[in-house]
Amino acid sequence: MQSIGRAVADDLDDLIALHERFCTVDGHPFDLSRATAAFVPLLADDRHGVVWITADAGAYAVLTWAGRSKPAARRVSSTRSTSPIAVAAPAPP
Repeated sequence: MQSIGRAVADDLDDLIALHERFCTVDGHPFDLSRATAAFVPLLADDRHGVVWITADAGAYAVLTWAGRSKPAARRVSSTRSTSPIAVAAPAPP
């Protein structure tokens, strides 16, 4: 079974590499500066959401908050699957 944990700032390079592979597999353009700008605030604290990464840095998941009064639905990405799933969760109190 694969171990997964909260990503931290030191995981940024691995996350960028995983995101680039995800974009390639799904046929999306990859933009390094945009990806970096998206991950940095998520890794700084959980005000905007959370990022998880597997222990072998082979997959990651991102969950972002939409707001205090409505649930968020975002894509969860894995480089081992071409079918992201949507995850909904209430914003933290």
